[in-house]
Amino acid sequence: MQRIANRSYVVAKTVLDSSPTTLTPGETGRDSLIIQNDLGVLYVKLGLEASTTNFTYRLSSRCVLDVDPSWTGPVSAIKGIGTGTVLVTQTL
Repeated sequence: MQRIANRSYVVAKTVLDSSPTTLTPGETGRDSLIIQNDLGVLYVKLGLEASTTNFTYRLSSRCVLDVDPSWTGPVSAIKGIGTGTVLVTQTL
């Protein structure tokens, strides 16, 4: 965790595959959440147990998602095919 200007920034690099993964648990003090997809399709769910048929957002290669700040619950994701890296940045 890094602290800049009275805010804490948490950056996590996660390798995903075709198994659902929790990117971040619920954080009541979260100010922002940014998810960056590298390659392939990434299915993101505001909640647990994302799947290719149960998701909130579908991100293409090299897409960035700025999650609505009113969402402070858990976020999960799954890759459509293969594996890939996802960068998750939170401001607490």
